[in-house]
Amino acid sequence: MYKVWCPCFGEEEIEAETILVPDPLEAAEEWAKQLDISEGDYPIANGGSTEVLVRDIEKDRVHEVLVYAEPSISYSAVFDKESAT
Repeated sequence: MYKVWCPCFGEEEIEAETILVPDPLEAAEEWAKQLDISEGDYPIANGGSTEVLVRDIEKDRVHEVLVYAEPSISYSAVFDKESAT
């Protein structure tokens, strides 16, 4: 379990999001996804990055993590109606 917050956005640890994932990097990634969804303008997915702090609650250790997004292309295919017969 991890707590993630972003001092660059004026957040303090008391405002941290609790994220249940197996490692601190995944916690930072999940935090970024949640931020982009909640903000609606996707500040990280649109090419931004930010440094976050991630507290490992079990080990009481804080990690400094840079989060950013990379564009990804997804392809799909379907049969054309004529060729499906």
